[in-house]
Amino acid sequence: MSQSPLVQLEGVGVRYAPRSPQVLADATLALAPGERLAVIGESGSGKSTLGLAIAGLLPQGSIVTGHLAWPALGDRPRPGRDIGFVYQDPSGSLDPVMRVGDQVAEVVAVHSAMAPDVTPLEQAVNLLGRVELPYPARTARAYPHQLSGGQRQRVALALAMAGRPKLLIADEATSALDPIVQARMVALIGRLCDDDGLALVFVTHDIALAATLGSRLAVVYAGRIVEAGPRSRVLGAPRHPYTRALMAAQLGIERPRGGRLPTIEGQPPDPATPPPGCRFAPRCALAVSACSAAQPPWRGAFDDGAACLFAPGNPA
Repeated sequence: MSQSPLVQLEGVGVRYAPRSPQVLADATLALAPGERLAVIGESGSGKSTLGLAIAGLLPQGSIVTGHLAWPALGDRPRPGRDIGFVYQDPSGSLDPVMRVGDQVAEVVAVHSAMAPDVTPLEQAVNLLGRVELPYPARTARAYPHQLSGGQRQRVALALAMAGRPKLLIADEATSALDPIVQARMVALIGRLCDDDGLALVFVTHDIALAATLGSRLAVVYAGRIVEAGPRSRVLGAPRHPYTRALMAAQLGIERPRGGRLPTIEGQPPDPATPPPGCRFAPRCALAVSACSAAQPPWRGAFDDGAACLFAPGNPA
């Protein structure tokens, strides 16, 4: 990585309470200013926890181990100002009894430096236009329940952009949308990041969306990053069996009709009792006894490698 990182994690682990299972273990990655990282994994893999850790938004009482730093953002990032966060359900971000324009204006007033002749509400209307809501001045007067799901998600995106952050984190922000609206939302996020020079962490279970938005990919399984690297390498020559299994399980129009739907056999391990070795070993066709004995070493560079005995490269 040629630039100083915006965010850096070294061996980060997360528990949501002192006696709760570790939901994220030994996470190591770095994100440069303006870079796009897509985080992929099954539901419950820990990818959302990774996003919350990066944003500094873990619930109160969470136990974090390892080293987590934001070199370009100071000792602690300011959510809403340094980092914008878009959740899967926009209802969690929007006040149901407050007009959406006033909600965006409130964030603008708290976090953004504005010209003296521009009011927070005027800036909010401008933001609603930037996220491609029709008739932004009229939309600003609406309440959340008067908007469609896709429109509410765009308002949530405007809220995340209102503080002029350096990093945008979108946690399954498009998964509840229909395919046409989803495609437009993904394109919009990409354009906004390009226009403002934002770094992006895009959390998703969908490899196709990850490939669209991420210049780098990180694959998470059962609380561990099992592979990371440039998009072209991870998708063109995946090094971890789990990454290959995820790619094989994607549906596509080229698949013949009437065939069996692709799946990954088995289930992820119970986070309360993770196995001592590779957590994917019980589901892996390549697994040997050594895979179940101890955690496999990371092979390759920390930002371009995989945690697998069969991955190319020397252990890091």
